[in-house]
This record gives sequence, C-alpha cells and structure tokens, in this order.
Amino acid sequence: MNNLYERTGLLSRVKESARLVLFIFLALILSIIVMNLLIFPIALFSVNNKAAFTEIFKILFLCFILLSLIYITVKRIIFYKKNDFENQKIIKNIFLRPLSSIIFIFIVLLIIAVLIAAIYYILQNNYYLLYKIINL
Repeated sequence: MNNLYERTGLLSRVKESARLVLFIFLALILSIIVMNLLIFPIALFSVNNKAAFTEIFKILFLCFILLSLIYITVKRIIFYKKNDFENQKIIKNIFLRPLSSIIFIFIVLLIIAVLIAAIYYILQNNYYLLYKIINL
C-alpha cells in the first residue's frame, strides 16, 4: 500500500516540521514588528503623558460606546422597516427593550449585592459563632 496521504518517512516529517517552525518564526517576527511600530509608541506616550493619555482614552471609549449604540439602533430600525413595522411600534421597541434590559441588570446587581452583604456578615461573625458553638 503506497498511500500518498500517509507519508511516514523521515524526510516528509522533517519537511512538515520545517513548515511549522517557519510559520512560528514568521509569526514571531510579525509580532515583534507590530509591537515595535504600534504598541511601543503608545505605551511610551502613556507613560510620559499620563493625563493626556487618560483623557484621550476616555474620549475614545465614549465615542466607541456612542457609535456602537447608534449602530445598533440604526440596524434595529432598518430591520423593523424591512419587516413592515409601524413607526409607533418601532419607537416603542427601540425604547422599551433597552429599558427592560437595564432594569434586569439592576435587579441582578441588587441580588449580587445582597448575597455579598450576607456572605460578609456571616464571615464577619464567624468567630463569634464558633465561640458560641464551642461553649454550649
């Protein structure tokens, strides 16, 4: 049986390994180039100008959030228009769905806060409870 897809000779294994090693080295060189050309100047600027970097980061972050919200809203309006929704229904869905999601997030955060407070209270009084158990 001479199957072309199952080459088990030493030379074929060396060729396969050489390709893998070459790919790893190319990825390494590309990573170093990207790091030196893009990331290092940004890191250097952030160390030398902390206040300016913080303000630029805040502005870019807020722009990203606003553009994301605008993009999602426009995509949703286009989807509703394609499916022949009425304008009143579109406005209702655009405002009520995010509102219900925000309310759900606050309820989950409230439950988490209550659980953390309960765990904190139990752990804070743990020594007292152990003392009471030992001195029954």
